[in-house]
Amino acid sequence: MVKSIHFWIFFIIFGLSRCDFIFMNSLSKVFGESFINNDHFLATTGAITGLLNGGGRLVWGSLSDIIGMQKTLMLQTVSLTVMMFTFYTTRSGGEAMYFIWVCGIVFASSAGFALLPAASTTFFGNKNSKLKIGLLYMSQGVGALLQGFLMLGWHVLLKWRGIINLFGFCSLLAFGFAAMLHFILQSINNERMRIFSKFHNRTPHAQ
Repeated sequence: MVKSIHFWIFFIIFGLSRCDFIFMNSLSKVFGESFINNDHFLATTGAITGLLNGGGRLVWGSLSDIIGMQKTLMLQTVSLTVMMFTFYTTRSGGEAMYFIWVCGIVFASSAGFALLPAASTTFFGNKNSKLKIGLLYMSQGVGALLQGFLMLGWHVLLKWRGIINLFGFCSLLAFGFAAMLHFILQSINNERMRIFSKFHNRTPHAQ
């Protein structure tokens, strides 16, 4: 499993996506306090994101069943990329924009919790599924360490705009790997269909 390129692509996607989730959980309120003087509003926003984190898993899992794992990952990561790169602008948009962006980022980040177990069983089989899911879940720990590294000292140098854009870049990388995975699997499926069609055409039909 760990020798598969698919495993490492999934590992990187989920790890990078985790950075945004941890950032929102630990620092979105601190960022909000820099321009919103309403602690009750910020606390309420945090409570609502908890509901979205749980409900979002159901939505992303259902969406994956409809449009497929690869397209869902691409949609999730591009959504995170757009929202993270524009998150700093909520300083100008006020409470309403801040609320929408925080909820949207947490909702998008929740996809990993629904898609990671499904990715493990879909691409690597049900045998030893607990071990395989555990290996993929290690990406969450790596993502947490990466988030800690990005915040350790860098926020002093880059300020809020720079550090938020840095997390946006993590999302952009995740989208790039999700797109790579999609095209790799699409190429494999096309090649299989080509081989099947070639074999089928060479097979003599019964008279």
